[in-house]
Amino acid sequence: MNTRGPKTRPACSATRLKRMLSPMSDPVSSLRAVLKYFPAFSVVLLGLDGSVWVRRHLTRGGAHRWDVFGADLRPAGSVFLDASFEVKSVSMAAVYGIELAEFDVPWIVRYDITK
Repeated sequence: MNTRGPKTRPACSATRLKRMLSPMSDPVSSLRAVLKYFPAFSVVLLGLDGSVWVRRHLTRGGAHRWDVFGADLRPAGSVFLDASFEVKSVSMAAVYGIELAEFDVPWIVRYDITK
């Protein structure tokens, strides 16, 4: 039985990140080093209003984390959506997608975004 708790990664300083991404370094090694400290993403969607939605690979309790950026690319927040929800269209006001209901009948669903 493991009693140590969750595995954590050390913090990455800006200087270390700059060194990892220097033009003289091997691109594959640099990418591996960066991904060691920063989570990768699996989907990027452009919203109807110019917002940018980025889905991380990591899931939490059956939900995907979407990081949301405004049209000016400033962070606007994060949204957790069920992993079974298939996102089709996004904006800062709502998320549209498909969920399977009883007997695997697909439904178009809209989730309003509140601040």
